[in-house]
Amino acid sequence: MNHGRGCRDDLLVTPVMAVGGDESGTARNVPRFADRDQERAIVRDGYVVVRLLSEERARAIAREIAALYPDGVVANQPQSNWYLGLIDPDRDLAIRSARLVWDDVAPCLAALLVDARCHYTSVAIKAPGAAATPMHQHWPSTIDPFARRIGCWVLLSEACQGPGLFRLVPRSHQLLPFIRHAGSGDYFEAFSDRVRADHAIDIALRPGEAVMFEDSILHGTRGNRSPTMRIAAIANFIGADMRTAAVLPDGDGFAVVDTNRRDGMAHYLRTGMWPEQWRRVATLPNRNRPVTEAEFVKLLALGRKASLDFDPLSLVRPDRAAAGEAGDSEGDDQSGNCGTLSRLVARLTRWR
Repeated sequence: MNHGRGCRDDLLVTPVMAVGGDESGTARNVPRFADRDQERAIVRDGYVVVRLLSEERARAIAREIAALYPDGVVANQPQSNWYLGLIDPDRDLAIRSARLVWDDVAPCLAALLVDARCHYTSVAIKAPGAAATPMHQHWPSTIDPFARRIGCWVLLSEACQGPGLFRLVPRSHQLLPFIRHAGSGDYFEAFSDRVRADHAIDIALRPGEAVMFEDSILHGTRGNRSPTMRIAAIANFIGADMRTAAVLPDGDGFAVVDTNRRDGMAHYLRTGMWPEQWRRVATLPNRNRPVTEAEFVKLLALGRKASLDFDPLSLVRPDRAAAGEAGDSEGDDQSGNCGTLSRLVARLTRWR
């Protein structure tokens, strides 16, 4: 999903925008903030709010984007009541809208980060009257599905009427029991209304302000009560040396498929087939399980981050540990396969 000027199905592929560096020469696999306070905030809470552009500049970019859609937009994510440029079947239009974000917004975001590269850019537009986007988390998009990715949502046009616009659950980036994919439900599905009502906070933004968050955080947006399109820019940053991947259901587990720095997800969503250049590099065990609200609260309080070798749910649901479904991040891996995969990932992420 990185972006270029051609028009191909595997596109949205950009020239790599890498920022930062490591004087020691070690692998740069985790994007992080240059500002220490911002880095501490994203580690602790999973998000940072920044003033990225002036309101005047943000509105100017919004007008450029709106000019690409003179007849407005129709939601191509009906369940979320919004239009996402990334999956527009008009590939030329998708590229042009993504390019505006790539050229005018992504460099400002990149300036805040080190050891990072921009994976993709897009636009997200809510038509007038469109309802709220349900709470969700993003699909994994790197060889290590639990590695930090930083998602960025930048409001460009006027905010909707009423308090709040972007909503998220602080600290929920620490828990990722599910490997989310196109056909999966949500691990919090049984109490999704209460996630929004009892655990989420609303963040009111002005044009040019951005929420930068760890991609696995639970988040959504409020509806658009204004009479005009609400236009936002989206960008995603991964580690400077991290390989892109698709993590797809395969039998009883998940296939980790190296996408060779090209996401190809548009092709996969349209055809259900992997692009020819993709290749499997590993298999993940399936540890997807619904959780109860009580477990969800305990996981938030626990603050232990999921990894290839460790599932925090094993600490609040002892039967999982007893069944050998999760390893210990600080000791010997109990599942074997996960430990092997983490070592494989360590090698893969050093590739250039």
